[in-house]
Amino acid sequence: NLLGKSYTEQLLDKWSTSPNPDRILKEKVDYAEDSLSENQLTTTVSKDSKTDWTFLIKTSKMLKAVAMLQFPHR
Repeated sequence: NLLGKSYTEQLLDKWSTSPNPDRILKEKVDYAEDSLSENQLTTTVSKDSKTDWTFLIKTSKMLKAVAMLQFPHR
């Protein structure tokens, strides 16, 4: 935790100020494949709910770090 910021916060700060944001953050990379064990679409009847997902990432190169980001328009 650098200056009280999480890795994800640091990553987004670096990405938003970079002259080459594609070098900082990409949705997909050629050497990595991801999959999700469950259906991504969920419906709940109340605000109190719980959903568990298992993500699998297969790579041909070592990854230094992985961050899960939330889309602001969800």
